[in-house]
Amino acid sequence: MKKFQLIMSILLLSFSTLFILNGCEKIDENIKIGAILPLTGSASEFGVGNKNGIDIAVERINNSGGLNGTSIQIIYEDSQGDPKIGVNAFNKITGTEKINSLFVCMSSVSMAIKTLAEQKGLLTLCVAAAPDLTTDINNIFRLLPTTTIQAKKIAEYIASERKDGAVISVFYIQDDFGYSFKNSFDEVANIKGLKIVNENEFTKDGTNFRNIILKALNQRPNIIVFGGYGSSLGILIRQIREAGYKGPIYGTPDMGYPKVLDVVKENLGEAYIIDFDVDENSEDLSLIHISEPTRPY
Repeated sequence: MKKFQLIMSILLLSFSTLFILNGCEKIDENIKIGAILPLTGSASEFGVGNKNGIDIAVERINNSGGLNGTSIQIIYEDSQGDPKIGVNAFNKITGTEKINSLFVCMSSVSMAIKTLAEQKGLLTLCVAAAPDLTTDINNIFRLLPTTTIQAKKIAEYIASERKDGAVISVFYIQDDFGYSFKNSFDEVANIKGLKIVNENEFTKDGTNFRNIILKALNQRPNIIVFGGYGSSLGILIRQIREAGYKGPIYGTPDMGYPKVLDVVKENLGEAYIIDFDVDENSEDLSLIHISEPTRPY
């Protein structure tokens, strides 16, 4: 329900802004919204989930007479979660269609499109957590708490609940999401006096992480923190558990999605993720214990 409400809010904000900019006049043609989503690839779970929510919302709105009598049409492009492919998708949509606004999923793709959307003055709404996405720009809106906020919350929780004797290993995915998460966690951990013994980068399409796991576990961490998503994160967690690590793990909400937990299966162990309600202030985050996947739809 939360995610359906999120998509509805995205569409309504987009359309409301559109009509304000057009003086609330009726548009003769369909309202066209571009949507650049990872419909395939390692982050496809997010893209398909977003698409399902958008389709439901658009169907309901159009079946109710549209907006001010005008139907909505979504123009989809698959970014595959790749910034370069995302830029090509942006150029294709804006070059062939007269879109009224744009919806983008994933931090790395959103960051790659940021300047292009700004140059065209295109209202752009992003399911992304990159902190710099909305810096010094007026037409791009981020719909998730930043990685800075999420990493800060995890570090503060560990400092509050498990600081005594905490020995931390950090794993982060190789993109804007992972880099910003790592940097933010490092900053807060340093302020709070937390001990980080190693930090390890992992790739989106990796399947064998045993070398970096061995390196990390040789430092005997008793807490592991993840900034990542997708099936590669699931493989990483499973291999860490198979290597003998039995301590708690912490991560962003992405760690609770089926594409991760369906890979981890019974190897999850003690695990905590950030939880937030999109209807509340983005700073109001908490950590929850997980044992089952949080299904997007």
